[in-house]
Amino acid sequence: MNFRMALVAVTRLRQWTMSRMVSAISRAGTPNSDPDDGWRTRIKRYLRFLICGGAATGVHWLIMALLMTVDVPPAWATGVGAIAGAIANYPLQKIFTFSGRVSPSPVPVYILACILTWSLNLFLFVTLNSGFGFSAGIAQIFVTAFVAIGSYGFYRKWVFHD
Repeated sequence: MNFRMALVAVTRLRQWTMSRMVSAISRAGTPNSDPDDGWRTRIKRYLRFLICGGAATGVHWLIMALLMTVDVPPAWATGVGAIAGAIANYPLQKIFTFSGRVSPSPVPVYILACILTWSLNLFLFVTLNSGFGFSAGIAQIFVTAFVAIGSYGFYRKWVFHD
């Protein structure tokens, strides 16, 4: 291959790449316009969900730990912490994970989702902590993982209609 042929090949590759970039930019915001965009978008959204949920979980755990240091029973501490985490979670999920897409009445549906996840969190925590003798920290780690996996689908389908 001589220099001219290599230059032509590089030029064509650059033109093809630029046309793909322009095409991708022009379709930005168009859902599933490229078959690969579907799974990539879902993975990115789930990662954003985990990051925002992690921040809300941090609020939950911080409140729980602070309450437990002043001798609030662990079940009460995790209940109050979960409410604080839910309050922190809504704007994070709405803005960063689901890009502001909401149902016609997102807050009541979100509150229902919070009641369900709060109840599940409390039930599982008490079961693991009191029933099986897990420490509060270990019980909360298992419960948080379980509730996070389940709540993503609920938020995606019912709260933010994505």
